[in-house]
Amino acid sequence: MAESSNRTSSRASIYLNAVKIILAFLLAGYVVSQTHFEQVRAIVEGISLPWLAVYFVLFVLSTLAKALQYRIVIGEGVAYPRVLNVVVVQNIASSFLAATVGIASYAALFRLEHGVKVSRAMTAFLLTKIGDIIAICLLLVFSLGWVWSRISILQWVSVMLAVGMILFLAIFFLLVAYRETFFALLQRALRWAHLMNFSIVHKVMDALEAVSQQDRDAILRTMRWVIPGSFLYLGVSLAWLYAGLRVFDIRLTAWEVAYSSALYYLVTYVPIQIFGGLGVTDTTMMYVYSQFGPAPARMAAVMIGLRILVYLMNLSLLVYLPLYAALYKSSDSGN
Repeated sequence: MAESSNRTSSRASIYLNAVKIILAFLLAGYVVSQTHFEQVRAIVEGISLPWLAVYFVLFVLSTLAKALQYRIVIGEGVAYPRVLNVVVVQNIASSFLAATVGIASYAALFRLEHGVKVSRAMTAFLLTKIGDIIAICLLLVFSLGWVWSRISILQWVSVMLAVGMILFLAIFFLLVAYRETFFALLQRALRWAHLMNFSIVHKVMDALEAVSQQDRDAILRTMRWVIPGSFLYLGVSLAWLYAGLRVFDIRLTAWEVAYSSALYYLVTYVPIQIFGGLGVTDTTMMYVYSQFGPAPARMAAVMIGLRILVYLMNLSLLVYLPLYAALYKSSDSGN
């Protein structure tokens, strides 16, 4: 029975990935169809090299900030350069394969190379994401008031997203407060609603179960450091996204960048993405940015340019892997 269940799950996963790939290329094709060669050429010829340099530096800083977030939760047992190695591999796997592959590589590397239990690694991953959601939720709520009159149909979508994040955070902190009791109630509610059949729900519940088994006071102490780390990461990421737009001479106000960035990070959480959100992120952000003035044809060309830059930036991270191997593998063998 277990073998049959695993076979069915594997087949479903293959079908789901096939759907993700088809959707990614269909949406990417849609973005390409919204522009034309002359517009793309004009965008490329108008690239600002100083802003491109700033964009690259901020990308590296955002990667360093994400590694710092994980380091805060994992603790002093794993050195920062080792955590950075995990983050680099996770970023590359997520960008060129799928987010689920990135998460799997994250857990596997911590387990195999650094002896960190999968439950501890996944708890660190979840707590980091909770900190990020708190920061994104506040950013979305505060920026909404400044852009409300300009986002038309996105108004109520934004309100629903904010409410959804608040409910998720409420569930998390109830879980921390009441641990196993609340987890059992949540599990029963999901089974009653037949939601446990979904793979993504299973994975979230596995992570929540690991949290429910942790000491409440220890989690709350950790969150006091996680939340500032998330705001640091979000601040660097906001500057990075702004610099990316300025590379192609797209000028938005601070609040427009804040609002669109909040949506950008929420879109990256959608579990239908592959190849670093190819198509899904591009289509969504093309529409969001167009609300603030730039013509759709121009924004489509910009999204194509940003997509290429993001892939190149992630490839540049590969430089760290041989450097890490040379410095830390040799020191391990010396010990």
